[in-house]
Amino acid sequence: MPKDETGIAAFTLAEVLISVVLMLLSLSLLLSAFVSSKRSVALSQARLSALQIACDEAERLRTNAYTSISNWPTYATVTNTFIAYQMSRTVTNCSTKTNILDAYRNITIAIRWTDPASKRSQTLTNYVTLFNTN
Repeated sequence: MPKDETGIAAFTLAEVLISVVLMLLSLSLLLSAFVSSKRSVALSQARLSALQIACDEAERLRTNAYTSISNWPTYATVTNTFIAYQMSRTVTNCSTKTNILDAYRNITIAIRWTDPASKRSQTLTNYVTLFNTN
């Protein structure tokens, strides 16, 4: 910080411009970090909502008889936190050669949604017994 003719110390124009550029650069990096973390939080919330919808559906399927499950619709749309989640359900045989698991079926619940960036999905697989007669 050089002194002028009157003996008062002051910053030069070059020092001020360099400090402003450095401050703007650091603020832009900080802002991009905040935007990235907000996007990450929104994606985590959407995934958690999708997983909760899948868990609710799996619990609902588990507490009903297998014969009534096979008659349920396989597609549904659930809206949660302003996002429309498309739910699909498939029931398949267990891939095993033992007679023990012949009484069970795999139930796969797939939840799909679209966020501003891309299409996302979350799946949950569970088992249901053919002898469940609740």
